[in-house]
Amino acid sequence: MIEYFPTKRLRFDISVLMDGRWQIVGALDDGRKKPGDPLDEQDFDRLVQDVMARARQILAAPKIQAIKVMMEAVRANGVAVSREVLNLEAGKAAGMRNVRHHGGEVPLCDTYEDLLQRPALHTLGIILRPMLDRDSITPLELVTLKAIARSVQKNQQAFYEAMAVAARQQAATAGVPQKTRMEVLDKLMQQGCARLRAADQRRDLPAVRPQRDGFSPYLAAVKAKIPSGERRFWLLRGLSVLTDGASSYLGKLGLLLRFDPSTADAETLELLDEAIAGVLDQPDTVRDLLGHHLDLASAIMAMRNFAQGLPPKIQPELTEPLGLAIAQGRLPLASAAIWERLARSLAGQQTLTKQGAKEEWAALTKLQAELGAATPQAFQEPIAQALKKRVAEARQRLLER
Repeated sequence: MIEYFPTKRLRFDISVLMDGRWQIVGALDDGRKKPGDPLDEQDFDRLVQDVMARARQILAAPKIQAIKVMMEAVRANGVAVSREVLNLEAGKAAGMRNVRHHGGEVPLCDTYEDLLQRPALHTLGIILRPMLDRDSITPLELVTLKAIARSVQKNQQAFYEAMAVAARQQAATAGVPQKTRMEVLDKLMQQGCARLRAADQRRDLPAVRPQRDGFSPYLAAVKAKIPSGERRFWLLRGLSVLTDGASSYLGKLGLLLRFDPSTADAETLELLDEAIAGVLDQPDTVRDLLGHHLDLASAIMAMRNFAQGLPPKIQPELTEPLGLAIAQGRLPLASAAIWERLARSLAGQQTLTKQGAKEEWAALTKLQAELGAATPQAFQEPIAQALKKRVAEARQRLLER
C-alpha cells in the first residue's frame, strides 16, 4: 500500500536485476509541473496501478531475476525523499517469509465488499499469516483499518506475493488467465487504500466502548450516517479500532468478549462472531486458550469439547463467556474456527501420544469413536482423511514391530 501525497510531486523509477546487475528500465511521474500542485486521489490511484502493472509485465519477461520500484516525492521547497515501494524476488534472498502456500480454494472477490466476508477474510489470514503475526494484526483489522499504516506499508511486497498466490488459485477455479485475476485484485487493493484514507478523515462517528454503552450507539450512528452498501465496512471497522488497542491476540479476544456475546442482539452478534473467529484463526490463540496438554490426543479432545461449548478450565475470563456463547449456538464462526484448528492439528505430523506404536493405535481408535458423531458436516471429510492417513501409518508401525 503506497502512501498518498496530495501536494508532493511523485516519480517512480523501475529497475530490474538481470545478469547479476541492476538497471533502470522505466520511469513514470504524476504529470504535475511543479511541487505543490494538487494531485487528485483518483489520479494517484490510477498512477499507482499503472506503475505496478508495468512492473509486473516487466518481471514476466525472460531473464529478469527481480524488480524494484523506487518512489521519489519532491516537496515544494525542492527537497526530495526516495523510498522503495516494491521489491519482488529479492525478498526471498533475505529469508523474510511474507506469505504461506494455500492449496485450498480461494474465493473469487470482485468488489471490496467481497473482502469483508468470512471466506475472503479467512483465506487472507491463511495466506498472509507470517506477515500478520509479525505485528499481531487480524485480517479484519488489515482490510478495514491497518492496510495503509506505515508499519504495514513496509511489507508491501507481501501483498503482491499474496495476490500472486490468490490469483493463481482463482484462475484455476474460474478458468481465466492468472493475469486477469491479478489485475482485479490489484484494483481491489487500490480501492481499499482509497477507502481507508477517506475513512481516516471521518470524525462524526462515536467511539466503540463496550463496557460503557455497548455497540448500540455506534450501530445507530452508522445506520443514520452511512449508506446501506457501506455499512458492513464501517461496523467491522468499529470493532477493528477497538481490537487494535491490544498488542496480543488474546488481548483482542478479551476486548471483543466485553460485549458479552451470550446476551448481544442479533446484529451485533453477527459482527462479533466474525471478529472473534478472525482472532481464533491465529494458530497460537486456540493453543494458548487450551493450555498445556500431555499429548496431541488430549489436546484434540479438548478442542472438540471447546468447539461444542465446553471450555477448558484455564483463563476463565476468556474461555467461559466464549464457551457459553458457543454452547448457545450464538458463535457458529468461532466454533468452526476451533474445529478447523482441530482438523489441521490432526492432519499434521505430530504423533498422538509420546509412547509406542501400541499406545498410538489405542489413542487413534479412541479418537475415531469420539470424533465420529460429534464432527460437523463441513469438517467430516478433512477429519476423516486425516484419520485414514494416521490409521495407515499406525498399522505400518505395528507391522514393523
